[in-house]
Amino acid sequence: GARYAILKQPRALIQIGLMGSYTNKEYVAANFENFDNKGDSIIEGFFVSPVLNSNFMLVRERLFFNFLFWYQQDVTESQNWRFNLETALLMPIYKGLNLKVSLNNFYEHINLVGAKANDTFLTYGLNYKFR
Repeated sequence: GARYAILKQPRALIQIGLMGSYTNKEYVAANFENFDNKGDSIIEGFFVSPVLNSNFMLVRERLFFNFLFWYQQDVTESQNWRFNLETALLMPIYKGLNLKVSLNNFYEHINLVGAKANDTFLTYGLNYKFR
């Protein structure tokens, strides 16, 4: 993929981008909600994904806010799409090593009958950014 910075300042960075990917996902069953895969439990897709990424310095060199959003659309199957939204706070510890707390929301349009389409989860841990 490729990204382009539409805003690049010392305390703020906003990027837009476009990615391409291939997915071969095997499910435990083949009974999908509102999707006929002809009895096959594998769904393949060629995806085009617009991306919005940002990084804001909230407290000088001490606290950062990150925002990442992407949407994936299968170019061969219009019902096969998903999106992801992640917001995060990062606190630098030492030379690229950060404490990170993030809230992530993931939605997938094709699901097995009875499965939830949306997942929201909170994660925390260490993050390292290679420079």
